[in-house]
Amino acid sequence: MGSAASRSLMVAVVCGGVLRLVWVVLATKASSNPFSDPAEYIAMGQGFAQGHLPKFHGGPYTAWFPPGYPLVLAPFLAVTSRTGLASAAFTATLVNAAAGTATIWLTGVLARQWISARAGLVAAWIMAVAPAQIMFTSSAHAESVFTAFAVGVVVAATSVAWRMNDGRATAAGLVGLGALIGFSGLIRSPGVLLIVVAPLLMRALGLSWRTCARSLPGLVAGAFLVLAPWTVRNAVQVGHWSPFSTNNASAVCLGHHPEFMQHYDSVEFRISLQAQRDCFTGSPYDDERLGVTPPGWQPGQPDEARWYREATGFGVRSALGHPTDELGWSARKLRSVLLTEDGVVALAHNFDDTGWPGPSELLANTLAVGWLWAVEALALVGAVRMWRLRGIRVIAGCAVFFLLAPVLAVAYPHQHHPAMPFLAVLAAGALVWRSADSGTDAATAAAPAQATESSSVSLERR
Repeated sequence: MGSAASRSLMVAVVCGGVLRLVWVVLATKASSNPFSDPAEYIAMGQGFAQGHLPKFHGGPYTAWFPPGYPLVLAPFLAVTSRTGLASAAFTATLVNAAAGTATIWLTGVLARQWISARAGLVAAWIMAVAPAQIMFTSSAHAESVFTAFAVGVVVAATSVAWRMNDGRATAAGLVGLGALIGFSGLIRSPGVLLIVVAPLLMRALGLSWRTCARSLPGLVAGAFLVLAPWTVRNAVQVGHWSPFSTNNASAVCLGHHPEFMQHYDSVEFRISLQAQRDCFTGSPYDDERLGVTPPGWQPGQPDEARWYREATGFGVRSALGHPTDELGWSARKLRSVLLTEDGVVALAHNFDDTGWPGPSELLANTLAVGWLWAVEALALVGAVRMWRLRGIRVIAGCAVFFLLAPVLAVAYPHQHHPAMPFLAVLAAGALVWRSADSGTDAATAAAPAQATESSSVSLERR
């Protein structure tokens, strides 16, 4: 990318970073509910900073929450706790703001790699001023960091694919990319499936499937190096032979439970006593000392590993046993993920202040959902216009994957956040892409952009 284009991209990055910083200064508030996700993540991060492995509120060891986001927070929480420079909640949201700023830059780089420098600038600005992505940084949820890792994996995979095409790829590079993918899976379980992206991008550059497959051992080895230690820890301390969090079981169980889905609301969950019994009996919450069981509940003995198997099994059996209902449930979940930003302002304050920030909440929510719809519409146009570019098909596939994955469990509106950088790339293409930018051969026009202002290079030109 030329120096002028680089400077323009950095303007978007800086502006987006400032917006996020201002927002977290104004909106950050520690959660008053110790069982909320933000409070749990911060507590885990503080535990890691002190060298402690996760226990469930002082009880038995647990694998309830994924460790990736707390591990990212841990070194920063260690510094601020020793120096007193910031509260734990503010430290976490500063990390989120930094991750969101990195996402802006990475989105611009990805669009430049596969479309053009102009598209990179437009994509970066789309992310820089995205209302929901700005507002979500003030809550210690994992999505801001996971989104940065997800788009970072695809940017790195593009670089590895290009090196593979040039014969310059190294085993260390593949292992390093695999390790990045593995850690993404520790933040959010779907991140591990990004391991297929690098081979697909290699194929997009015209390499044979056999050559693409040769990258898999290095990628798998890198992911294994990251995931294996946490798998062993979960197995030894919890009896859970998986690196992924056990709360996935509650999401699968509720996401296919007839009573829960009958009254499904993506913001204000209403869980019947029967649904709680079916999906939480034996879970870490089924513990009398916590005082969180509902009226009429007879507390039992938590057995996290057994509960994980039973709750997951219930969800799978329910999905298979209600195929017609599943169609309606899936449609409602997709509506929540694709078409709403419900509660994004309230969530920015961890739902602690129902009226915050007052009359402007409706305006802010409307602005967020309007931006979402506009980006999605442009992304669809961009995908159609650029479909002959095989690399764009992979990027579109990433967007579709992150938009559809919540259908397998409980869906929340903010679960579309990891798809937004990929949608921004496609939307930027809709606005600035020209067929001349990527050559004339539809079968092979897929190579990443060179350092030029407005054109990318096809395989034939190389």
